[in-house]
Amino acid sequence: MSDLKDKAAQLLFSKISDIDTICYDKCVSTPQKKLNNNEEYCLKSCTIKLINALNFMHTLNENGGVDRIQPSKSNY
Repeated sequence: MSDLKDKAAQLLFSKISDIDTICYDKCVSTPQKKLNNNEEYCLKSCTIKLINALNFMHTLNENGGVDRIQPSKSNY
């Protein structure tokens, strides 16, 4: 059981590290001592979008994947 928890913790850390790298590379043009307002806003927005995407993918996985999603029925 402990081994499973360790693997889950490693996976979580790698996802957080990936988010950090993706957003930093996207939003920060040149490393400097202090981020400007646009860079801070970009980092915040990017992180939120990536976390939402991870949550969506996690939900799909719990529901059996993309092929298991039922199309919504039209009322027309």
